[in-house]
Amino acid sequence: MTTVLEEKLTKIRSHGSSKLENQKQLAIVLHAIEDVLREQNTECSPTAYFGALLSLLHDSCSQNRIANQDLASAILYLLDLIAPSTPSSVCRVNFERILQILVPALADSEAHAPFLRSSIGVLEILLKNQDGPSWTCGLALQAMRALLGICLDPRPKVRKRAQEAVGRILSCPPPPSLDHPAFSVVSEIALNSVQELISTSGKSKLQDARGIHSLQLVITITSNAGWPKKRIERLCDILFRIAKGCGDGYLTLAAFEVFSVLFERVVKDLDGEKLVGILDSVISLQPSKNDYQLLSPWMNIIGRGLSCLATIDENIAVETLPDLFSLLCPFFQSDNVNIRSSTGKTLVTLIDECVPVQSSAQEISKIMDKITGCLGGSYPLALREILVLCVAILNRLGRSANPGFLTAVKTIGNLRMSEQFDYKGEADSIIGAAIRGMGPEVVLTVLPLNIEGEILGEPGRAWMLPLLRDNVSNTNLNHFIEEMVPLSERLFVKLTNESLNNKTNQTKLWEILIDQIWSLLPGYCDLPRDLSSAFTKPVAELFANVLATQENLRAVVCKSLQLLVEKNKAILDSERTVSELKDYFGVSKINAKENITLLSTYSSQLLAVLFNVFKQTPTAKRGFILTCIGSLLSITSEEEIATTFSKVAEMLSVSLAAHQPIPKLAPSQIPPSTYTMMDIVIAMTPVLPLKAFQTLWDVVFPGIRRTDDTILQKKSYKILCKIFESKFGQTYISEKIDEVQLILEKNFGDEAVAVPKDRLMLISHIISILPAKSLHLIPSVLSEAILGTKELNEKARHIAYDLLVQMGNRMKEGGIVANSKMDVDAPDASATIEEFFIMVAAGLAGKTPHMTSATITALSRLLFEFNDNIGREFIDELLETMDVFITSKNREIARSALGFYKVAIISLSGEILEPKLETLLKNLMTWSHEHKGHFKAKVKHLLERMIRKFGLHVIESRVPEEDRKLLVNVRKTRDRRKKRKNIHVDEAGDRTYGQKTPKYVSGYEEALEESSLSESDASEQGLVHRKKVNEKTTMKTKRHSEAYIQEGIEEPLNLLDSSAFMKISSTKPSVVNRSKKLSSSLRKSSYKSGPDGRLIIDDFLEGDRQDQLNPYVEPMENTGEYRKGRKRRVRFSNKRARDDDDVEMEEVSSARISNSQLKKVKRASIGNQKDMMDMDRKIRPNKPFKRKD
Repeated sequence: MTTVLEEKLTKIRSHGSSKLENQKQLAIVLHAIEDVLREQNTECSPTAYFGALLSLLHDSCSQNRIANQDLASAILYLLDLIAPSTPSSVCRVNFERILQILVPALADSEAHAPFLRSSIGVLEILLKNQDGPSWTCGLALQAMRALLGICLDPRPKVRKRAQEAVGRILSCPPPPSLDHPAFSVVSEIALNSVQELISTSGKSKLQDARGIHSLQLVITITSNAGWPKKRIERLCDILFRIAKGCGDGYLTLAAFEVFSVLFERVVKDLDGEKLVGILDSVISLQPSKNDYQLLSPWMNIIGRGLSCLATIDENIAVETLPDLFSLLCPFFQSDNVNIRSSTGKTLVTLIDECVPVQSSAQEISKIMDKITGCLGGSYPLALREILVLCVAILNRLGRSANPGFLTAVKTIGNLRMSEQFDYKGEADSIIGAAIRGMGPEVVLTVLPLNIEGEILGEPGRAWMLPLLRDNVSNTNLNHFIEEMVPLSERLFVKLTNESLNNKTNQTKLWEILIDQIWSLLPGYCDLPRDLSSAFTKPVAELFANVLATQENLRAVVCKSLQLLVEKNKAILDSERTVSELKDYFGVSKINAKENITLLSTYSSQLLAVLFNVFKQTPTAKRGFILTCIGSLLSITSEEEIATTFSKVAEMLSVSLAAHQPIPKLAPSQIPPSTYTMMDIVIAMTPVLPLKAFQTLWDVVFPGIRRTDDTILQKKSYKILCKIFESKFGQTYISEKIDEVQLILEKNFGDEAVAVPKDRLMLISHIISILPAKSLHLIPSVLSEAILGTKELNEKARHIAYDLLVQMGNRMKEGGIVANSKMDVDAPDASATIEEFFIMVAAGLAGKTPHMTSATITALSRLLFEFNDNIGREFIDELLETMDVFITSKNREIARSALGFYKVAIISLSGEILEPKLETLLKNLMTWSHEHKGHFKAKVKHLLERMIRKFGLHVIESRVPEEDRKLLVNVRKTRDRRKKRKNIHVDEAGDRTYGQKTPKYVSGYEEALEESSLSESDASEQGLVHRKKVNEKTTMKTKRHSEAYIQEGIEEPLNLLDSSAFMKISSTKPSVVNRSKKLSSSLRKSSYKSGPDGRLIIDDFLEGDRQDQLNPYVEPMENTGEYRKGRKRRVRFSNKRARDDDDVEMEEVSSARISNSQLKKVKRASIGNQKDMMDMDRKIRPNKPFKRKD
């Protein structure tokens, strides 16, 4: 039985004392059935419920007639609930028996609505489970006809349930049929019911309502299964007669909706000529120009119809477009904002769906002329919609819009200059679309920048520089070289002159303009079409000179060089055809290869400049330089790389010999040359040739031994990791595997504490190429991976989790773990996944809670990943061991144990967990009253998970009596949440929200981090946000629905003048706009605040060490003790340097959190390898784990 069904039945059982008779009746019937099943020792399965309910239904009938409709309603409600989970074979066997009872009842016009709705649900499931041959007999069709009769019932809920049932039945034809056997019969009956509408429409409101219901049935059938090809013309004919002659707006609206669905579903069954004929007939049904309720669906039909025509015959659709534009554009004159909006949306749809990309047809020119004409002032109220239309045509046509749409762009650019123009955002969108499509060179011919005022009579357009920056791409680089660079040089001369004259404001203006001009360069370098001719030696020298002399422009030039390389490499790797690449980008793979070759000829000179700039740049400002160096290195020849590297290595060796550690390096300081050279080596390592690796090894190895310099160690480890990115790296490291293992084993006590992330990453790379003879490395470094799961650095934690899984997979592949290489007396062991679990579980004997907690966390991750690969007995022993730790008085250990059980409940089957439920629930309840550290919330979430998996009655029977109030609270919380957030629960028990759910990197994170409480808060915030957005949208719509004309007293406004838009305003001229001050009040927080504004959060981590647990023969030793100092802050005995990456605090124990104090939090040091964790084969759990020979 599915979890969803069990939850529904549990809810019905709770209605036994309800004051509502119908709910009480349901509970009585369900209890009676379950009592009978228990007396007969029958399992409460869906089949058993179905059989019992069917027998009860038969007993409540007299000669196949319902004797007690209230009792029958309760039985059918439960049948409707059970039937979806009942096997298809059971439904087919009992079909005739149920049909004899239901069909007469469905024909009864006096039947109660609840009875009918449940009967419809049961009948739907029965019909969906019928096979193909069953539809050839009369029973299935008889039932379908009865269902169609209810589809016209005057009661809305009954009618809707019946129509939805018909749609779902038709959408699930019995295999192997593609169309449902009853499809033709159902469509014929529906069509006949619509046919009757024509002769009876207008005689009474009841008949008109019945006609609307018939059309709704046609819509349901068409949207779910389409419409028979041979009946399309007849249906269209009937719909035209309804729209023309019925005289009822609601019927016409329903007929339009049928057309809309018809075009969407049956386009494949129509040819171009027939569809054009239907469209012409629809166009002839044009409603009154002021009837918004009919105009909007009528326009929607035209849009969908022409979109369907474009998929059948693009040429016919394009030829039809100009006439449709002429037909629809006059509606922009309407005073109704909804009509104008519908017109704009329909025209945008026509452009997006029907205008071919890169089109140059004469019809498209006509469309552009019509849109340009709309900007002439004829439709002042619809200016916003027209501007959106301009954006659509520019986005669709791209370069084909030149020169047909240049006049419109110029007009909009001139309107944009007016202070009275209210749609500057829309105008910017149009100019941006024109820049993207036609290119900056073309747009600047009609809208020149004129920054220096060189064009008389033209205004300056410096405001276009940000638009150019955001929209320039895939254009001609030569335009920047010939136009923008000379402009920036002239402005630089003016800047120099103004500086000499001490004109500070004017100097600042020229500086901003120069920066904005050079900010265009990345766009021009984003896959330029003329790179082979534009990127010459003078240009390369220009870039190098700017890099060397202009510090404020370095980021822009580096980004540009990176784009030149990466975009052309992307073209080489593209899977598009040659013609597609040429059409879309103007660059083929041959062109891209030539571009890469050209760039590589200048890469060495550019790298030399970048290296020099890199050495002179502070740490905080050199990241983009290193990225650019990496891009250029990827296209440089091996010979040049080898030559460059030999020089760098020589300089680094000299620097290392004289290097002295720096206690603290500020981001604004220029780092020592040693660090700089190491960063350059890191960038060069992935592209080094094989012959350079020995030199690299000789340079890196001393850095790893420098225990007095954490930064140097970190960079050395990064270099070793980067070797694996080289195509020769794995081969070289395989030859050096023994030396690498020696580094990992001997330096554990120092480096593991100082550079955990980089060491873990190196271990991960080594495990991926680890030979079978070296499996003893896994237990040697396993403790690092375990402790890595508790790292403050988020990246380090992710690496540690992945490393544990990687080690488990490697052990699962088999082999021999040569323990004798670590300890002569230790026996060798076979590599299995259970053996790996035993290795990890040895950490449970750690002396510090930190080590024990980390081990439990590691076991959680491994159980989630490998629960299908370990035996039932082993899992039982693991769960029994965790029972000890979940009752620990130490909160850190208990928190990890709660996480372990959350993973166990999600991953393990109910068969494994159910025998342990009583013990688990008893242990969980010890933390149900603990509010610190959110323990009670965690327990509640675990209970919710278990209820979802086993059912409420199973959990309730095993929870101690005094703690059952918590279960009631969990159930009520879930019910409230479902009502509030409209949660839909699928058969697997997962929750689907209306809002966007968070995404996780892995399934383990999703399982571990999911919290029903936090999701509830997020949903409430989402609802509030949507409400605010809707209010803003409403206000915005109202604001744009009115327009005012500003004209002089003596001279009237000429509406035919293109400048008339400058005199149109969305605000009333006589009203002075005043800014309104919005009052705001600070929310009172439940937390105290310090004098600096930071929150003061009470300490929620306390706990004593667990001294009584000793389930292992040889407990692991750990010298990393901790103590509590002033203000209850945790202090560790071993200190370590902080990782330089972003840090996320998982467990915060300080009373007040600030950036300065966060740096003082010390992670638990694990001492050296020998003192902390001896992973030899002697370490075995005494009780819970046994090795299987």
